[in-house]
Amino acid sequence: MWSPPPKYDDLGKESRDVFGKGYGFGAVKLDVKTKSKNGVEFITSGSSNNESGKVLGSLETKYKYTDYGVTLSDKWTTDNVITTNISVEDQLAKGLKMEFDASFAPNTGKKSAKIKSAYKQDYFHGTADVDFDFAGPAVQASAVVGYEGWVAGYQAAYDTAKSKLIANNFSFGYRSSDFNIHSSVNDASRFTGAIYHKISSNLETAAQLNWASGSSSTSFQVGCKYDVDADTSIRAKVNNTSLVGLAYTQCLREGVKVTLSSQIDTKNLNQGGHKIAAMRVFWQAVGLVLVVVLWGCISAQVTPLPEEKMNVTEIINYNGYPAEEYTVTTDDGYILTIQRIPGGRQETLSAGPKPVILVQHGLLASSSNWVVNLPNESFGFILADKGFDVWLGNVRGNTYGLHHVNLSVDSDAFWNFSWDEMAKYDLPTIVNFILNKTGQPSLYYAGHSQGTLIPFAELSRNKELAQKIKAVFAMGPVAYLNHMESPLKYIADLTPEVEFLFEVFGVRDFLPSDDIIHWLATYVCKPTDLKELCSNLIFIICGFDKPQLNMMYKYKKFQMFDYGSPEKNKQHYGIDTPPQYNASAFDVPVALYWGGNDWLADPQDVQTLMKLLPKKMPDKYLAAWQHLDFIWGLDAAPLVYDDIIKRILTMENQLDVTDGGRV
Repeated sequence: MWSPPPKYDDLGKESRDVFGKGYGFGAVKLDVKTKSKNGVEFITSGSSNNESGKVLGSLETKYKYTDYGVTLSDKWTTDNVITTNISVEDQLAKGLKMEFDASFAPNTGKKSAKIKSAYKQDYFHGTADVDFDFAGPAVQASAVVGYEGWVAGYQAAYDTAKSKLIANNFSFGYRSSDFNIHSSVNDASRFTGAIYHKISSNLETAAQLNWASGSSSTSFQVGCKYDVDADTSIRAKVNNTSLVGLAYTQCLREGVKVTLSSQIDTKNLNQGGHKIAAMRVFWQAVGLVLVVVLWGCISAQVTPLPEEKMNVTEIINYNGYPAEEYTVTTDDGYILTIQRIPGGRQETLSAGPKPVILVQHGLLASSSNWVVNLPNESFGFILADKGFDVWLGNVRGNTYGLHHVNLSVDSDAFWNFSWDEMAKYDLPTIVNFILNKTGQPSLYYAGHSQGTLIPFAELSRNKELAQKIKAVFAMGPVAYLNHMESPLKYIADLTPEVEFLFEVFGVRDFLPSDDIIHWLATYVCKPTDLKELCSNLIFIICGFDKPQLNMMYKYKKFQMFDYGSPEKNKQHYGIDTPPQYNASAFDVPVALYWGGNDWLADPQDVQTLMKLLPKKMPDKYLAAWQHLDFIWGLDAAPLVYDDIIKRILTMENQLDVTDGGRV
């Protein structure tokens, strides 16, 4: 037997509660609830509006005749309005609830009455209300049907006095115990879509999108609620008009709760002369609340692992491998820290020079991506155990790229870069340093996501550097975003409206912290159901270079950064439009590893790239894989890492083929 679907007005209620409950902006409220020994409830409420100074209050009494399914309530407000409600449930028929509402204002003599009915069964929930008025009653009716979690509903209202349909609404969605997706169309002109996810018993998140056909405006908000314990909860929400809401609720004792809430207009705050650097602690506090809730970073009650607070070098040593750490300085002054694993715990290659490989991380990541899993699952450790000289790269802006010879990390000038600069400066600097240190003429390169975009860009134009790369192994390769299925495509045209999100989360160095990455990798993003969510939230909210990637999607081109106007582009490039990268000039052997469910590196875009690469090695297609499977997938080692190692050893003529190709 299925439980009845909710009534129409309650469709999407879970997501609305995330945004509406627990906030009291601009007002002081007091609610007192008591109950007498004979079961009569007394509810006293009062509120004061800080702007208007108006004070409102009410006294309500409620009594339930449980044996008869009858509830009586009376309410008297400071506006001198008296209301009475009588409800009867499951008495006239099982599943049927009848209500009678009446109100009277003694000062004006105004009266109103309403009869409401609701009927619910396993697959159906219907309502019918009649609102009586002297000019003529208004009738409202709704019906919701549900089956195996799917729900669809219709609501209409008709004003008999005006002979006019005043509401014509439709809703559709899916519900489960911990997940709810809901969409509605009101009067064929207003659209609302919402997603609610109860990540754990104490963590709820929601996102909501609103659009009106009569205007070009679209509103978007994300929010969350986290129950620290039975007595304490934290709420946070942010929307595309730069309004950030925070709320803290504490139960002092049974029946007594205190809520502190605040709403900040971050656009006006910035225009008031405040600098982001000066507000850094504030931004990080707001960002922490939102990101923690959106990703569930504090939802799991688990014992912390010792590696969580370690840097990459310490993690490598902790797992029993030798580690070296170096700093390199790019031609434009950025100081990057890179790591080396010069040997494994069990060498398998004969004495002599080892194959050198540079492994590069992707979006919002660092070299820790390659060592945070178990040694038999981490690409860096697997390579070291197979006899490779392993180098782990980092780019400007992540936790290992926060220094500059002249610029402060708190300055806007420090963050004035895109992945064009990562390709032009970071990659050549790291490669040349490694080759000088090892004394070898060339090396192998393996990258993921943005770590593939960088060599595709630079090696297609820098022939000298291309000669130093023996082969590129691209996991989740990104060059074209024409068919991207990531939610980023829905906000690519709205970048100015949601820019504040990136100012809070992505422009500064809050989220690229290794502590956050370790936590996400260990507890949040590794479960299969959360990997694509993590991938897209990381990409949408915290991508290093969201403006450029937005433009790649909008203009369907693999091009350099667009400075926004022909004049600025001409100043930087000598031409009115950004130059395009020429993938067909990528004169380095390359193997692509791509997934069928990758929302960012879409299969159609990967195939476009493959057609242009002149030295393409056999690719490997993994039909069920998502974008993060290449770094956090439990089967990444046997399906991808081992294949890369086998190809390299074949090129080095050191592969023992008697084992059937398994390394």
